[in-house]
Order: sequence, then C-alpha cells, then structure tokens
Amino acid sequence: MWTLYYDSKTKHQIFDNSNINKIRKLVMDYNYLQSLLVSENLQRLKTRIIQQNISYEMGKLQCIFFESFPISILAVYEVSKSSGANIPGIDKKFFKTLKNKKDEFQQKLLKGSKYKQSGKAFKIKKDLPLRAVVTNKILKRLRFELAQETLEFRFKLLQQCNFKTLQKNYKGSNIRKVCIPKFFLKGFRPLGIPTLRDRVLQQIIVWGIQPISESQADFLSFGFRPQRSATQAIAYVYRKLIKSRVVPNNLRFKILKVEKEQFNLFSGKKAKFRSFRVYENKKGKRNQIYNYNYWIYPKKVFKPVFFNLYRQYYYLNVDIVKCFKQILHPVIFKKVPVVHKYLYFIKS
Repeated sequence: MWTLYYDSKTKHQIFDNSNINKIRKLVMDYNYLQSLLVSENLQRLKTRIIQQNISYEMGKLQCIFFESFPISILAVYEVSKSSGANIPGIDKKFFKTLKNKKDEFQQKLLKGSKYKQSGKAFKIKKDLPLRAVVTNKILKRLRFELAQETLEFRFKLLQQCNFKTLQKNYKGSNIRKVCIPKFFLKGFRPLGIPTLRDRVLQQIIVWGIQPISESQADFLSFGFRPQRSATQAIAYVYRKLIKSRVVPNNLRFKILKVEKEQFNLFSGKKAKFRSFRVYENKKGKRNQIYNYNYWIYPKKVFKPVFFNLYRQYYYLNVDIVKCFKQILHPVIFKKVPVVHKYLYFIKS
C-alpha cells in the first residue's frame, strides 16, 4: 500500500475494490487472532479482560492494528461510503454527491439572472433556462469531477488519520448539535455529529476493540452490537415462551394434497375444494364441468413437552434515562479493552 501511495501513477489505486477487499481480509485475520488470545487469557485470568489486565500480546497486536496504514485506508473508504458522509460536522466538510454537483453547476450559471432574482416560489417558476439544463454530456463531466474531488478529499483525510502522528495532548473536534424528531413520541432529541476526521479515528478504535469485547460479551445482549437487533431479542423470547404453551390445533396437522383414491381411503380429517372449467362447445351454467382438489390432514407426531421445565418466563425491557450523560467516565476508561498507549484517544 505504501508503494502504491508514493507513486503518483498508482496512488489512486489504493481505494480500488480489489485492494479494499484485501484489507477487509486483514481485519478478519485480526479478529480471528485477537479472539484466540482472548480465549487463552480468559482461562488464565478467570475474569473479564479490561484495560488494566490486557495482556502484552493483545496490546501489541492492537497497537499494530491501530497504526496500520491499510486499516486507515479502509476506515476512510467506509466513512466516505456511509449514509452520513454527506452530513457536515462543525468544520463544514463533507463528501459531495452528484446532486450537490448539479446544484452547484446550476447556481453558478444562474447567478445574476432574472430566473435567480425572481421572488416567486420554485414550484411556480417557469422552466430552467437552456444554459442551466444538465445534459448527458454535462452529467458525465460532473461525475468525473465528483470522482476526482472525492479522491482528493479521501487523501486529505488519510493524511490526518495516522495514529503514529497523534500526540497524547490530542483533542477531538467540537460536536455539531442537531435536533431530530423522536420516534413514536412528541418533541425532539439532540444528536451530535462529529467531523469526518473524528469519525475515521473512531472507526479504527471500534474495529480494534470489537474482537475483544465481542469474544467475552453476554450472548443475551442485543443492543449496540454488530449483526444484532431488537428483532433477534424478540425472536429469542418468542422461542422460549412457545415451549411452555399448548400446541394450537392448527399446528397439530400437516396438509397433504392427494389423489381421489387416497382421499377416499383416508379416515381422518380431510377436505375437498371445487374448481370448474367450461368447454367451448358447452355453454351455460348447467354445462360447467367441475374439478376437485383433495386434501388430507394427518396428525403430526409431537415429542412430549415437560411443562415443569418451562413453567415461567419473563422478559425485561430496560431503558436507562440519560445513561451516557450520567454514567461515570472514569469507569468507562477502566472497563474499555484498549491498550493504555491509546487510552488518551478515548478520553479526548
């Protein structure tokens, strides 16, 4: 990656899909190795691995991961492809989209024109002047310019996100506060939007911590974890509750479509449904010839359920009010499984 980066002819290739996939494999290798070290140390320590008791091998491997140049490339790439890449932070820097380029192109051409100076609403204005219409040729040029600007902005972020150059007096940028509406409730809630540089650094820290935290996490914890959701928690509770219930009547039978001979020989629950067709040479309602579909419902064989083993199940939905605002930050610094060398970044 350094060889590609220092050559001006191949510099742009570090963000190609082939190289990005290779870096993703490196992340998978790191997760595998770190998980093996976690399992070994858990057997030895007999307690949860945190910042204070992280082993030398795990800390060394984590430092190599944080300081890796390919990992910085992947973090910049993932942030630029994320849904919030076009939302600026306090520094007003963001990745532009094709719509932004179109708007800039039209604003530049319509500057000082009567169309721009008109006080009418946009919906009732006449069509755009011909000089501001985006043709296929112009759209192709805008896409090329957008790709060049995105690539240059990625390189600028990459230069700012080298952990080796960060000092212990590093301070994160201020957070841009935005109020968004609450789901299913009235009112708004504040949302903090960090700068793109902080997002890249945070992404690297998260990748470095995840294999340690996930390897020793509670299997019944579904919040704020990769590949986990509230739907899975509901499914787990449902599976536990359904074991303690009597099987409904509609689940005691399985449905089979059979021929008429087997339908007549079956002595259990059965049903037939009528369908008809009309021949061309026979018209009229009385001349309709009916066909039947025959169904039987044999009983399923269920294993006996011991209800005393599944007598009672409860689920608890907990919402801690202002948890991240009221929780003690020094406790988080001690519990987070990050090497002491880069603990200052979590504090900042």
